[in-house]
Amino acid sequence: MESPAAPTALSCLNLLRTASDAKFSGGRLENGIGMIALKKLLMSISYRQVGCWTRAVWIALPIIASFACSPKPETPMGSAEVGRSHDTDVAAVSELVEMYVQSINDVDTVLAGEVWLKSDQVSFINPRGHETGWDAIVENVYEKAMRDSFSKRRLTPRDIAVNLFGDTAVAEFAWVFDATRREDGVAIQTTGRESQVYRRTGSGRWELVHVHYSGRPVEEGQQ
Repeated sequence: MESPAAPTALSCLNLLRTASDAKFSGGRLENGIGMIALKKLLMSISYRQVGCWTRAVWIALPIIASFACSPKPETPMGSAEVGRSHDTDVAAVSELVEMYVQSINDVDTVLAGEVWLKSDQVSFINPRGHETGWDAIVENVYEKAMRDSFSKRRLTPRDIAVNLFGDTAVAEFAWVFDATRREDGVAIQTTGRESQVYRRTGSGRWELVHVHYSGRPVEEGQQ
């Protein structure tokens, strides 16, 4: 059986040129043309063809390196996809606002724990004080202010607006608070406004990190 004809340096270059002309996507071949050419080249070289092999290796190394280092092209996010992402985030934060309201009405600290970031850095500013940390919010807002002060309570939000700033969301709304005082059974109603700050975690989940509520703005003539 005759040995295969030794590839010349020109044939080596031609095969490598075919390999380098193959199209790639993210460092990977879109078709098998380039890799097949390299395979043909390697199969055609015998131990007696060291000269051509050496030249081929020196030529092939930069080509192979370029295959490995080619960055994957990024596909720009279309406007429709951006719109869907924005709407999804706004809906997620709006749902958390509703869960927060329910946690106040039921004095449900378990539900509140699904809304709040359980951290010593979260805060809650209200007319009675400034609470810092998840434990302080549970004790002074949920237990003392809501559970111990009122036998019945109903917080009703209106005009909820959510604005996104990257991984931060700000929710604003007006509210009406109807309650029955525990000490004397007197029904009361107060109105006010509230802002809430949410943070998106690495998992994509939104969590409440700050609340600030106050009464309605002072009208002209009442100052």
